[in-house]
Amino acid sequence: MDSVPHDGAVDEERLRLLLGLQTELPALDYKQRYDLATAGKSKFDFVKDCAAMLSRPHGGYLVVGVDDRGQPVAPGLHAADFDSSRLRDILAKHLEGSIDVRSAVHDINDVPVALIYLARRADGLFPIIKSDFTYTEPGGAQKTALRAGDVFVRDGTSTRRWRSADLPTLLAPYVETARREERARIDDIVAAVRQQYRGLEAAVGPAAALTWQLGQDDFDTAIIELSRRRDQVPIRLLGFDIARDGCALLDDPGTDASGRLQDLLDRAVSALAYGIVLDDEDLVERLTRALYKIYIHGLVLDQPRNDVDATVQFTIVARVLAAIALAVRIGAWWAVRPLTLQPVGTEPDAYERTSWLRHAMVWNSRWNTAPTSADGHPIPGVLIAQAREIITRVPALRRDVAAPVGAFAVGETPQRDDSLLDSLCQADLLWCLVAFLHGGKDGTRDFYTSFAALYEHRVQPMVHRLLTDDLVVTAVFPDSTPENLREAIAVVLRMASSEGARFGHINFGLRNLA
Repeated sequence: MDSVPHDGAVDEERLRLLLGLQTELPALDYKQRYDLATAGKSKFDFVKDCAAMLSRPHGGYLVVGVDDRGQPVAPGLHAADFDSSRLRDILAKHLEGSIDVRSAVHDINDVPVALIYLARRADGLFPIIKSDFTYTEPGGAQKTALRAGDVFVRDGTSTRRWRSADLPTLLAPYVETARREERARIDDIVAAVRQQYRGLEAAVGPAAALTWQLGQDDFDTAIIELSRRRDQVPIRLLGFDIARDGCALLDDPGTDASGRLQDLLDRAVSALAYGIVLDDEDLVERLTRALYKIYIHGLVLDQPRNDVDATVQFTIVARVLAAIALAVRIGAWWAVRPLTLQPVGTEPDAYERTSWLRHAMVWNSRWNTAPTSADGHPIPGVLIAQAREIITRVPALRRDVAAPVGAFAVGETPQRDDSLLDSLCQADLLWCLVAFLHGGKDGTRDFYTSFAALYEHRVQPMVHRLLTDDLVVTAVFPDSTPENLREAIAVVLRMASSEGARFGHINFGLRNLA
């Protein structure tokens, strides 16, 4: 059995361990010297010895500057010749495939000794000589040292060209790598099936088995199955549980309550999103109601009780905006109005807001609880930015989008071709219009154009659609005349133009509305 470690260490401790063995092994080769400065026999011998070690199942070590008992004998060794990058360049010139070589030179009894580790390729394959290489002997004769297609192996403690009998051993690491990858693929399939069945168990088991505390994948599977079966009892109970537990967590001063509340809100908007995707209006209504109850729980009359409640309310409406954006992308226009028109401040002496989105933005500003950029400055369009980050985290909110979805950090400059961001801007325009028209003559206080912080090309398709698509207009604005809608679009776009420096060329909309 080989007593040579194969973790790739090349420090002095490893060198002393290998010298202490005082004998060569299949994974350990002692060499007195190599002349790597010239293209002679010594350099090609080095390539052969390295190729042989690279063909071993786990690679191996060369120790240069010692005799065959591991005693230092070569005081003339130049450390620069055995730099890892230099050795890698030499080997890459002669051998196919990737080369993993590590080296270091240490003084042993005042004699420099080079320690070289050569690792088997990650894909399990072995190195093959690229092409014929020749050198000139002292007498002037040309000799071929390496031939294209050659493979070198360790035979005990010596190096030789391979034979057919070596093939099973050479291929064993490659076969094992392939088996490991296949096992991992099968494990992933099995895990996915098990996950589906866990979610199915929650769907077909007792109604109380559906809880927001399930893992995200299990929860999503259960919601999809229950919606498919139109089983409203577990969904109804889930809505009550989310509202109850969300309010309790909002009141909980514990250190982990905030994280648990965010998990609960993610599950709630995930179920709401699947209601939109599956045209399950009852599911959307119940989860919207649950989120609304958590929202108003943090109010005294029309004001958040504290900055913590204001922050939570802002994260709730950011999730709502993400859900509206999903509805925009898939054409679920029926979902826009109920997600927008959740009024706040209906108690006596309270200042009423037509939409919780506007209410959250007002108090988020007054409490100064909005996320800020790295330098502490306010983030323009922060509601849209936070909604975009939530979409990245909650798969149900991007079920219609091909993977992978790029990460998004609040406060960073967005990509121009971000279709999710485009849909959020268009959703922002829609809720502003819905709130404005619903608010009547005082409607301008009921919306804020967060999309004004971004470029107008992101909302232009929605403006055009509202001017030309009667189906969308009828679904989102059933009580408005074409004239009222056109006037509302003009008002909202004019406000966006005054709010955002990037929105200075909004005339395309105003001209069309003239």
